[in-house]
Formats: sequence, structure tokens, C-alpha cells
Amino acid sequence: MKNILLVEPQSSGILFIQEALNCGFHIWVATADKGERVLDEQINNKVNGKLICETGSENAILEKVNEFTKETNKKFDLIIPGFEYYVAICAKVSKILGLLSITPENAECCRLKNLMRLRLQEKNVEVPKFHIIPATQNLDTIALNSEFPIIVKAVNMSGSMHVYKVSSKEELKEKVLNIRNTNDSDLEVFVAKDVLLEEYIAGDEFSVEGIIDYYSKRIDFWSVTKKILGGKNGFTEVGHIVEMFHVNDREKQIFEYCTEIIHALNIPSGPFHAEMRWCSKRNRPILMEIAARLAGDTIPLLISEARNKSFVKQALLSLLGKEISQPLEWQGTSAVAFLLNAKNLDYSELKRKFSKIDWQCLKQMKWSIPEKYVEFNDFRDRICTAHFFSSNQQLLKNELNIFYNLGQNI
Repeated sequence: MKNILLVEPQSSGILFIQEALNCGFHIWVATADKGERVLDEQINNKVNGKLICETGSENAILEKVNEFTKETNKKFDLIIPGFEYYVAICAKVSKILGLLSITPENAECCRLKNLMRLRLQEKNVEVPKFHIIPATQNLDTIALNSEFPIIVKAVNMSGSMHVYKVSSKEELKEKVLNIRNTNDSDLEVFVAKDVLLEEYIAGDEFSVEGIIDYYSKRIDFWSVTKKILGGKNGFTEVGHIVEMFHVNDREKQIFEYCTEIIHALNIPSGPFHAEMRWCSKRNRPILMEIAARLAGDTIPLLISEARNKSFVKQALLSLLGKEISQPLEWQGTSAVAFLLNAKNLDYSELKRKFSKIDWQCLKQMKWSIPEKYVEFNDFRDRICTAHFFSSNQQLLKNELNIFYNLGQNI
């Protein structure tokens, strides 16, 4: 019987709980149990127990784990990050406990955008031109190595938080100062003050999801997920489409490039989520970022549905060092679509118009209407989530267009 500790399950990380139970494993969660880090009651009812501690600290988690082992005479066989912010922390705890995991150094390179760029550059993996601005650097001394437009990024956040496209040096300075001066946070993780400047890559955006087999090092590519971007910054993800792909020359190039990245970052096992753009200038894929974790936004569920096999189960088995199986044939196309908030939006009229559509592919629609309007320009602006599935790809895409057009026309 395997004992698993899941640290701060959020978004798709929650999916590990049911899969662990389905496999007959015991699963506990570590959580701060305060502020934004409070578990849903449904999660509390499913897991074997909670370890309440400061999950932003590996020492606090380790202390709680040792206390748990002493009290129960049980040891954990695996420690999994339930969200992006905990990948490196879990790697550090796992190393001390002698558990299977990515190394802390490699985890940090997957976690922080500046370290990722430096590692890949060192390993001669092609990435966008970039420049790192330390928190203490005088902005008048910035030497740019690419032309405008330029992308300005906080190095440690997720969900397009503090990602900007700028067209002048004055705008660049403004956005860097925004990042340096903000008190913004997500799950009590505050925005780091170092800033990454990147060459803007023009082209279609997509992500690659797969799983690495621990022993054979075989990489199973499960999905090339199409991204739908929107919002005022143009970088907020408003949809994902998981559809059948054929391994033609373009896909081969994507998979070879992805394999090169995984080897450079020494990701030993488990799931990965690589966000890329097909660079129109270079006519090749270029990495935006890669994560050694499940993709967010229900993408693992979309993949499992489209391929009729649990992506999350195979990811979990891989993290445990167990043999994994490859994906099955495609069963259809899955998608998730998000509607972003806007000032003076009539929510009642919006819901009324959506309710009048005779949806054929819509499986579920959830609303999360805020009490008052606040503009974030990232994932926090989402007010509606819609899940679609169909064996008819064109019908599904037609309904996605209806969904977005209705949202824009209110």
C-alpha cells in the first residue's frame, strides 16, 4: 500500500486525489489551511488526512512529515506538488527523505523562468533572445538584445500574471517598475522582483503534454493542445482544444525539440506541460516555458476524455517509478473555454442568451460572478468555464465560436 503526500492541491493537482484512491493508495494533503490555501470540503472528505503547516517552507513540511511518521509509524512513498509553486519545495523534501523525485536544482530550473532560460541556453537549446533584469539594476542601464515588441515577465508567477507586451523603452520601464512595486500575490506567493525580458515570438501558441517513463526514459506524447488567447494583454488563456494530431514533419519537429528540452532540464519521470509557439520567423517551435507537473485548466481531463484513458493515472504511476502504458486511439475532441469579465457586463442578460442556445457539444458550464468588478488582465478575470466534447471536431469548433461571440457581443 502506497502512502502519498500531496502538497496544496489546486487546479488540476486536485485530480491526483481520486486517481490515488482508484489505485488503492492512501493519500494525505499538506496545506496551510488559511487565506487562499484552504481546501474544499469535498477534498477534506476524500483524503486520509491533512498535515497543516506552512507549505511555502520545505523545513515546515519536513517537520510535519517527521511528526506524522513518529505518530503513525507510516512513511510516505511519494511527495507530489499540487500546484506549480510547490514543485521545487517538494523536490527538496523528497531529496532529504530519499524519495523518487526530480532534483531540487532541476526543479528550480523548471519552476523559475529566468533559471529555465539560462539552463537551456547553457545546453544549446534554442530559446527566445532574453535578458534578465535583477531587482537592483538601474533601468537606465538596460542593454536590449532584441527589437520591440518585447515581452516583460515576472519570473515566478503562473496564469499569465504580470506578463506584458511592450513597444517602447518607456513602456518597458513602466512595466518593470509595476513588477518591482506590486504587492500582488497568488496563494500567498508574492511576485518576485527580478524580471525577464524576452524577444516576442509571433506565431500560433500551443502546449505539449506528455509523461516520462522513469526506467526506460521513454517519452509518451499525449497531446498537442491548441491555445486560444485573449484579454487586453493578448496572453490570457481563454481556451484549450485537445484534438487528434498526426505525427507529420511538424509534429516530429515539435516532439524532437521537446525531448531536447526535457533532457536539458533532466526531468526524470512524471508529467510535463510545455508551452510553445510555432515561430513564423524561424519556421520552428520555440519554447515559452515548461513545467514538471500536470497542466492546469482541466487539460489533463480533456486529454483523458479525448484519448479514453486516464492521463492522471499514468502520470501518478510514473512519479512512483512504476511501469506506464501509452495513450489509446483518439475518441474525439475536447475543449474548455473561458469567458473574461468586462466593465458594465450584464451578467443576467449574458446567462439568458447562453441558455437559449441548443448546445450539442456542451457538457458543463460553471459561472463565478464576482461581487464587484476588478480588472486583473490574467486568469483571475474568468467568470465562466465551459466544457465541450464531441466526436465531430467541426461541430465542436462551431459551438466554441458561438460561445466566444455571445460573450463579446453583450
